[in-house]
Amino acid sequence: MSEAGASGFASAEAEADFDAAVAQVRPHAGNATQFEVVTAAALLAFAAAEVDVAVIEAGLGGRHDATNVLRSRVVVLTNVALDHMDVLGETREAIAAEKLAVVQPGCTVVLGDPEWEELARANGAGRVVVAGSSNLALAVAAAEAFIGAEV
Repeated sequence: MSEAGASGFASAEAEADFDAAVAQVRPHAGNATQFEVVTAAALLAFAAAEVDVAVIEAGLGGRHDATNVLRSRVVVLTNVALDHMDVLGETREAIAAEKLAVVQPGCTVVLGDPEWEELARANGAGRVVVAGSSNLALAVAAAEAFIGAEV
């Protein structure tokens, strides 16, 4: 894998492919937000490139996020803080419920905090892994859950 250049793209070809995907999405965007347009373009570019696996971060929350159209095998919830309360809810419990609304039946949920294990199961998680709060622990647990082997 090559290192991304100043534009953030690994190559001029990748940047051109993404620009073409944005141009393809834009006429159908209507009142979509910039994040929704960029997400749709990214998914279109991934499909065109026949990407087998992608790590996608939700933009804001989960239930109403543009990324919630995906069928996820692994969902990671890093933490739950009192941010974006105007959109996600006024309590940590309400915010966790919004974020974990992306859990699909049978998927694995990797948590940074065991507090949300019951909610993840109630939303249909087939397996819950409490990895700890470090980004490294969460990433390793997610990779192991995806490939079904120790990393």
